[in-house]
Amino acid sequence: MKKIRFLIPAIVTVFVILIIYFLGIRNITLENIEFILNAVITCVTTMSGFILTSISILIGLSNSRVMQTIAKKNAIGELVFRYTEPLIVGLMLIIACVALGALVPDNKTIGCVWAYCFVGLSVYYIVSMIITGKYLLKILHEILVEPQRLKSSATPSVPPGEFPHGQ
Repeated sequence: MKKIRFLIPAIVTVFVILIIYFLGIRNITLENIEFILNAVITCVTTMSGFILTSISILIGLSNSRVMQTIAKKNAIGELVFRYTEPLIVGLMLIIACVALGALVPDNKTIGCVWAYCFVGLSVYYIVSMIITGKYLLKILHEILVEPQRLKSSATPSVPPGEFPHGQ
C-alpha cells in the first residue's frame, strides 16, 4: 500500500489520458493558446514559490517535536519526495508550455502527442500539488494542535463550586 501512494499521480494521469484517448480527442484547436500557456506558467511558478516557502518554514522547525516525530518514523524520505515531485513536474510543465508556445502553428492546432503531454503533465502536477498540500496541512495541524494539548494538560483545574478563602 505504501508503494501505491507514490504512484497515485501517475495512475490518475494515465486514467485521464486514457479517457481523452477513448473519447476520440486527437488534435485540439485553441484560439487563445497564449493566454492558457501564460496562465499555466504563472500558476506553476506561484505554487512552486509556496512550496519553497513551506520548505524554509519546515527547516526552521527542524528541532520541533513534529519534525522529530517525522524523523523517528523514517518519513523524511517521503517528505522530501512529496516536496521535490511537484517542483520537478512544474519545471517540466513550464518547459512544455514554452516549447508548445514556440512550436504551435498559426492555425493554433495542437497535435495529439503535444496535447497528451500537456494534459498529462498538468494532471500529474495538480495531483502531486494536492498530495503535497495534504502533507503540509497534516504537519501544520500537528504543529498547531500539540501546543494546545500540552497547554490543556499542564493547566491545573479547579473543581466547580464555592470554597472559603483564608481560613
